[in-house]
Amino acid sequence: MTYVLRLTDPPAVEPFNSGSKGANVAFLTQKRLPVPTGFIVTAKAYDDFISNGQALLSAVDDWDFQHPEQVHRRSEALRATLFSLPLPTNLITQVYEMLSEYPPEQAFAVRSSILPNALSNDNLAQGETFLNHIGEEAVFDRIRDCFLALWKEKAIVERQRNQIPQQRAGTAVVIQQMVLPEISGIAYTANIANPQSSDYLISIHAGITIEQWFMARDTGQLRYADLTVNTPHPQHSRLTDAQIVLLYQLIQRIEEHYDSPQSIDWCIAKNYLYLLQTRPLELIDGDMQ
Repeated sequence: MTYVLRLTDPPAVEPFNSGSKGANVAFLTQKRLPVPTGFIVTAKAYDDFISNGQALLSAVDDWDFQHPEQVHRRSEALRATLFSLPLPTNLITQVYEMLSEYPPEQAFAVRSSILPNALSNDNLAQGETFLNHIGEEAVFDRIRDCFLALWKEKAIVERQRNQIPQQRAGTAVVIQQMVLPEISGIAYTANIANPQSSDYLISIHAGITIEQWFMARDTGQLRYADLTVNTPHPQHSRLTDAQIVLLYQLIQRIEEHYDSPQSIDWCIAKNYLYLLQTRPLELIDGDMQ
């Protein structure tokens, strides 16, 4: 049984294998965008992990959600029982094999990736994100935590509020190398500060300093975005000319692959530009929210 997929494996782009987030990361990787390396623990791994607890899970839809204190007690008891379930042996073996390809000191980000049929208005309620975990045992603990995040009180309540059957809950887990950025930021392919403008909006973070710049869609040139009062205007961004060109090219490549405006998380580490993730912006009545 295959429980692990590399981001470069064709099946990794299928949301029912990798969850929505994982499938998107795999899609970006397979389009040769500069995504940190990693792998997916598939939804099948979660299914087999949770299979011995199905009798307990089948009763959750019948809980009395009108009494929050009862839901809290029952969810805590449920998670305590599920925590004792063993991870599948083949999963442990396959994850060990993947981790052996990295140096022992490599840190990883471990994130939930909810399946499409369980997505809700607040998917953060159903998942977890863990950063900077080093060593096999730490990664295995975080995989288990991502599995059990589906059965936190707020996750159960979120599904009940959205009329999603509790048994439909499912997740994959995205595991990627951590990079230590000198500079990071967000690029918006639609100008959320001025929806009538065609410019991109770029947020640049360096330490505690945050700068915001407009980037011309046709040339990639930057001009300072004066979005706050009494903020000194820097003469130049913290990016070099070469880095600005790389960021501009990255934004344009992402636009080629998505029909909707995107929020793009990026960073620069050791003078290399990484794409961390891209997510759709919500359009409400023609304005960015």
